[in-house]
Amino acid sequence: MKTTQTTRRWVQAVIAFGIMCTGAANAAESSTSTIDGTVACFREQGLQISDLTKRQNGVSYRTVQTSKGTEKVSVTDGVRFFWTAAGQQFRVKLHLEQSANGQLASDTEVISREYQKFGATPETMTRSVSPALTELGLRNPVLSAGLVGVHSLISAKHQQILTMYINWLPAQDSSQDSEAVYSAAMSEILNKAKACL
Repeated sequence: MKTTQTTRRWVQAVIAFGIMCTGAANAAESSTSTIDGTVACFREQGLQISDLTKRQNGVSYRTVQTSKGTEKVSVTDGVRFFWTAAGQQFRVKLHLEQSANGQLASDTEVISREYQKFGATPETMTRSVSPALTELGLRNPVLSAGLVGVHSLISAKHQQILTMYINWLPAQDSSQDSEAVYSAAMSEILNKAKACL
């Protein structure tokens, strides 16, 4: 009887240790999915980030204007920052946001409707969906002057939404093909961002 109790206690201790190790591993994995981890990855990819500001805590959503009116996108954490392609004519304002648990699918639908409000149609909006990443893009949205594009990457893996507002800067070289410059800048930032999302 005593041996059985000792064995049972030993088995319970082993199980408890296994649960603790699993919890630590899960915590380590989730820490790499945080906003700070994604920003660190952007820097490792060589994105020159400036003017980074952290989202204020308190409100767990942001409101957006969509084709259905005012709707909410869940946000539990986030940052805003800027990126300028070296020697190019575009400055990109980026918003990186963490979706609430279980809300990414509905947040994605709200953002799709926001693109419709920007003037997107099935013919003008880029929409690419894979199990890991949804990508939305629109050239010349109906927004403020100087804004020449808006692009979103929605990560199922990290439950994060990266939105990019692409602004035209005064041309340093008017002979440059603006479409070629835009394509080059977007290709660079999208490839680097996708590697982190």
